Amino acid sequence: MISIAEFIEILRRRKMALGLSVGLALLLVMLYNHLATRLYEASACVVFENYSKNTIVDFEMPRTFSWSSFVANRIQEMQTQSFAARVYAELPEAERNLFPLPPTLPPEFDKEKYIINEISVNLSVRPIQETDVVVITFTSEHAALTAKVANTAAKVLQATNLNVRRHEYASLGSFIDDQIKVVSEKLMHAEEALSEYKTRKKITAIDDESREILQRITQAEVLLNRVKADRDAMLRKLSTIKKRLNEQKRDLTSSVVQITDPLTAKLKENLVELNVRYSSLQAQGQPDDHPKMVELRREIEKIKQELVRTTKQILEGEAFKGVIDPLSELKKNLEESTLLEVEVQSLSAQKANLQGTLKRYLERLEEIPGQELELVRLMRDREINNKTYVRLLEEREHARIREAAEIGNIRVIELAKTPRTPTRPRKILNLIIGFFAGSVIGLVLIFAREFMRDAPKTQEEVEQLLNLPVLASVPQIKPGLSISLNGHAKRRMLINHETAVPMLGDAFAYLWSSVELALPRSGAVLMVTSARAAEGKSTVATNLCLIAAQQGKRTILIDGDTRRPMIHKILGLSASPGLTNIVARELMYSVLEPSGYEPSVGLNGHQAQVFSDTTPDAKLEVISWAWAMQASIRQALQQHPAVDRLKILAAGDAPIKPHRLWGTPIIEEIISLLKQAVDLIVIDSPPVIGIPDASFIARYADQILLCVEATKTDKKVLQRAQKVLDHTRAKVVGVVLNMVDPAVLYGGYKYYKYYQRHYN
Repeated sequence: MISIAEFIEILRRRKMALGLSVGLALLLVMLYNHLATRLYEASACVVFENYSKNTIVDFEMPRTFSWSSFVANRIQEMQTQSFAARVYAELPEAERNLFPLPPTLPPEFDKEKYIINEISVNLSVRPIQETDVVVITFTSEHAALTAKVANTAAKVLQATNLNVRRHEYASLGSFIDDQIKVVSEKLMHAEEALSEYKTRKKITAIDDESREILQRITQAEVLLNRVKADRDAMLRKLSTIKKRLNEQKRDLTSSVVQITDPLTAKLKENLVELNVRYSSLQAQGQPDDHPKMVELRREIEKIKQELVRTTKQILEGEAFKGVIDPLSELKKNLEESTLLEVEVQSLSAQKANLQGTLKRYLERLEEIPGQELELVRLMRDREINNKTYVRLLEEREHARIREAAEIGNIRVIELAKTPRTPTRPRKILNLIIGFFAGSVIGLVLIFAREFMRDAPKTQEEVEQLLNLPVLASVPQIKPGLSISLNGHAKRRMLINHETAVPMLGDAFAYLWSSVELALPRSGAVLMVTSARAAEGKSTVATNLCLIAAQQGKRTILIDGDTRRPMIHKILGLSASPGLTNIVARELMYSVLEPSGYEPSVGLNGHQAQVFSDTTPDAKLEVISWAWAMQASIRQALQQHPAVDRLKILAAGDAPIKPHRLWGTPIIEEIISLLKQAVDLIVIDSPPVIGIPDASFIARYADQILLCVEATKTDKKVLQRAQKVLDHTRAKVVGVVLNMVDPAVLYGGYKYYKYYQRHYN
């Protein structure tokens, strides 16, 4: 687990990789935005207005139960192929031709079916929350087509709904007409029977008591017929709801519909009792506007609402948690079925009460004398049929008026307009998504690389791993501050250049003070190498020579990496003549050494070794050969332009294989001559891993300085490099940790910034 400080530090160190990841993601998103097909959208808005229907029965379901399902059904209807076909039929031919067709059409291609499918796929319907407004949207490549199809869909929906509602009233009128014919015949027969009886018995009137009984019986029977009709209608509705519940959730219906909660049971009992009292007052002839009747209706409605609220609480309780969705159609059907069952119970109670009342009146009717009793019965039949007939006539007229005045309950409140700009691709949104996606991918890659690479990051880790002292840590200089193609970016890493960072001078001064103590006072040879390539060893070797020369040491820097020479590029010097040119010339013109002498003449022209057992001719030949080599070395050595005591021996450009170059005795003679002339020789060696050059060069070195790039070089690679150097039996003076993050090196980024301002 890393800390926040480490997390921020990793991000700061790898910000270039993160920026590259984000940039690449944004580039791909911009490419997609440029190449993606431009799509336009147009939307029409319709509102569903909840006009309640008057039916034969005087029962109206609460809006919240059936209205939402009506809207949901219309939304589902608009997403069907049949609705798309009706929209297609309403579109003019010009708009149909705007639909893009596939580039290659099969022989059996049906254009009409293809366009209908396109309408169905690209037409979307979205309800606006907490309103009865629905948005109809169509998407297409053609801007004008989007508005036309969206508006046509809205008009087709409106027309379909109007036709359905008018058809409902027309069906209701036809049903009432059939009932009127039946009741009319009954009324006619009842009147004929009454007239014939009066004529035959010569009875034209009844007494007041019989008239009152007749009125009560008629009123009770009319109410009983109405209650029966209402109850039958409620039973049909309840049967439909239960069938719907069985389809939605078969195993839940019985446990929820028959709710046995004590509170709901008490409410149901109260509701039944109130309905019985209400029907009793109706049977007694009380008008609907009587205060008692009004109060009873108010209490009945109040208990209905309380019953609905209690049922909702039960459905939303822990017992049904996770079983049903409180906002789903299933819940509404459950609530509706509960209320319907209460209504059926109430109507059943009213029916039983009215039947009892009617029975009592009929018993009183039996006490009337025989002729008057028959007259009362005939008058009762006529009155009942007459009232039923009048009521049916009223309902038929009402249905006809509603059918003629019906305007539908769907109204277009806003027509779609032709869009001017495409809605897709959503360029800004895509760029935001691309930015976050690139950031996430970059972070994943950065941290995967950070934690998968087992590389030392601090001096302590290097010392513990290699058991070698870290002589100095060289800070990393941000490459973004000096980017150039003419070598200035490289020169900025040199401590004597005008663009150099002062902190580098401190780091290499510290490094030189540690290295100087381990080297001989004169003629010392230091090899600078690394485990792998690109760890900054050439820059380290160059800066070490610069600071040594500035300290008064006669110094020569040899570019020993003939495979990939870098010294001449860093210092801006010529690549040749160099070391390979000297060796190539000497290999071409070399002579056999006379026996009994060790030729060695210093670069200052004085004889450095004593000849023994040699002839004068041999002595002359050796001296001539030594002077020729000195001349080649002098010619190859290049003077540093700014530091007098520093000379550079470049790698050269002669085609000599490295293993032959470092295996020839000429190299030993060259280094021997150079050691007699200077105080310090620094050899920039190739990497240790993979090539044998460093093992050959180590033979001539007094000390080896190992360069390690922080956070990059794997621990196993370092250990393998250490084993290779151990086999050479050369002494490794220590390690220089290169490219160390300044915040890590200085113990904190603020501390680093503080000293950076001081240097500036």
